[in-house]
Amino acid sequence: MPLTASRTARCLSTLLLLSVTPATWATTAEQAGTNASAKAWFTPQRVAGDGAFCDEALQAARAHFLTRKRWAAFVLPGMQRVELRGVEAGQGPVYFDLLTHPGCGGACERYQVIASRTPGQDRETLEQLAKGLPGPAVDVELFKGRDDRYVSIGSGIDGQPDRLEVSRLNDDLTWTTCRISTGPDEAQVAQSIPAAVRSAVEAMERAAARVRQDAGWMCGSARTHARWETAMHDALQAVHYRPWAVFERVDDPTGTYEQDQQGLQRWADKGVFERQAYEAFVQQMERSQATVAAFFAQRYGLEKAQAAALSRQALQNAVSEGIRFYQYAPYPKDEAALRDAILAHRPMAEIRALPGKVDDLAVAIDYPEALAYLIEQGADVNQANAFGKTPLMYAAQYNQVQSARTLLDKGAYPNATTLIPVDGCSYSLRTTNMTALHYAARYAGPELVKLLLDRGAEPAIKARWDGEPGRTPLDWLQQYTAPGAAERNPNIAYGQVAGVAALLQPPSAPVLQARAQRLVLEGEKAYQAGDLKRALRVLDLAINLQPGHERALADLSLVALRDGNYGLSLQAGQTLIDGSHDARLVANAWHNQALACEKAGSTRYNDRLYCNAGPLYARYQAWRADPSAQRAANLVGHAVPEGGYTVASLVYDDVQLDVIKGSGPTFDGREYLYLAHPSRIVIHTERLGWKAASDTQAPPVVEEARVLDGSQTLTVLRCDQGCDLKGLQVLPAP
Repeated sequence: MPLTASRTARCLSTLLLLSVTPATWATTAEQAGTNASAKAWFTPQRVAGDGAFCDEALQAARAHFLTRKRWAAFVLPGMQRVELRGVEAGQGPVYFDLLTHPGCGGACERYQVIASRTPGQDRETLEQLAKGLPGPAVDVELFKGRDDRYVSIGSGIDGQPDRLEVSRLNDDLTWTTCRISTGPDEAQVAQSIPAAVRSAVEAMERAAARVRQDAGWMCGSARTHARWETAMHDALQAVHYRPWAVFERVDDPTGTYEQDQQGLQRWADKGVFERQAYEAFVQQMERSQATVAAFFAQRYGLEKAQAAALSRQALQNAVSEGIRFYQYAPYPKDEAALRDAILAHRPMAEIRALPGKVDDLAVAIDYPEALAYLIEQGADVNQANAFGKTPLMYAAQYNQVQSARTLLDKGAYPNATTLIPVDGCSYSLRTTNMTALHYAARYAGPELVKLLLDRGAEPAIKARWDGEPGRTPLDWLQQYTAPGAAERNPNIAYGQVAGVAALLQPPSAPVLQARAQRLVLEGEKAYQAGDLKRALRVLDLAINLQPGHERALADLSLVALRDGNYGLSLQAGQTLIDGSHDARLVANAWHNQALACEKAGSTRYNDRLYCNAGPLYARYQAWRADPSAQRAANLVGHAVPEGGYTVASLVYDDVQLDVIKGSGPTFDGREYLYLAHPSRIVIHTERLGWKAASDTQAPPVVEEARVLDGSQTLTVLRCDQGCDLKGLQVLPAP
């Protein structure tokens, strides 16, 4: 369905919903839930435990199941909640403690009630007492009954949302425990719920997942998105057997479904993918509600309006457990209105009349007229997103030939490549170095592939994934057009594959080598003329055509540094450092790295961290690779007070030495001390030690001592367990 028609359908649906007030829906749904609970097809089952106490607990659980209350609110009849404190019970004083089992950063903890005869037990003792007791629970409370017996009630036992544990404390401080299943297993659901209904609920979960996306799923110690996704899944499963209890987050600061939907509408203004995902979500919600409503009417004997209200409430509130877009507002009002108009394919006259401005051309990638308008307004045709994806790549992804042609006519660069973004929570990408031609081979038709090639796209550039060998656009074409491909390119017919493959055939190695050499010369010429952007582009292309081209890498390291593209400079230089045997080139790469580290500090670029050891370490390595007088002077200039890096001083043989500390290149805890001193002084390891506060550390060892020039020597000390400068001391000469 086109976006315009889809949006119209959504608006009509919204108008129909608005014709019934939320209060009316809620009242109808509540009555429907009451009627449905009277015909529940599942009832809680005993998993473990027997006797009169467990019979009572099971009876109470079955009664609670028919209410709208959460299991965290479950309590046995006649019970009163009590504080965890010392009390009298049975054979003397009983002291209760709540043992917390660590979770995900304060959000996933589980708890156990521990009873003992001794107050103030330490954690180790509590952990020993906990063995064999009722299991850790997400929610746990202590109650006291009319018979003065204490009862612990926990829900979400061992992380299972459909487990309830009710335990009574005995006189000897053991527990009589009853474990109850509050939800059916998969086999019971499959037997009792029609396949069409299960499919409708699963489709709703998939549509919501597409909106949520995978990025950030496990990010942060609290694993917020992972917990939300799990909560949504559990709530959607409850739609099958306890829909009357799938209610909105009342008094919850994270909002309601209506608030989430408003945030989703704003999220849909990000771009074509988001708009399509949102439209699909809305349509799936309507389809799933209809299917589930029909099932509710048949299974529970509900009237049509009641079944619809209960279905709507249950599905919307279940999904709201996971999407949480309640505070999403990324764009100013005018920009949001313009984005919405473009994505809805409103008439150009209406779009031109709007006051907002949009720089993101991906918003208009399937609306060529709007795309041309945004370019006319000053949008950059090569502006990339956080992982380097350009508007031309979006045009290839959505097979938009006219948009691609417009972008190329306006100067879009066909050989731009993607990278791994710094923000690994908002993005979950592991593939890097993709080009528009890769996207075309994966998603587009022959016409767009040929257009890119005609405009200079290189078929030899290789995309990479987690260290695996690179893959060309031809490799992608073969993967995504193969018979039985899981994600086949829908725009290239089987009969067209051979022709497109012939177009994408990379040149031979000698041809690529010659082309790379020409590009290097072209890049150097552009650099000499002061055109840094062009120099960057052609040098980067040369490296993509011939990875490891040392002259291109050396040039790119310098040009990117001068252009302020420190990440690219560090990457090019590190490639030389890792692979070159030319001492002069390696030394220059280290020198450029020192300059980049001074400017950028610790930097992550394309999934690699640079500058952890700091610029002094890089200068030291540059001098080691090429121990010239100039590099020695440069190193001395940064290893004395005038360089601004001194952090401490030592008196060695009546001479004050300036000491500079820096991290090592790895994260193994090693640190380095740099001492520039007169060459007549020789630093002996046995004369270096630690004061009492640091005597558990191994003393530093001499990594290297080299004469920098006729009068200065650099001694480098390595501390394998870190260097505590405050504790470092010089021992008397033997």
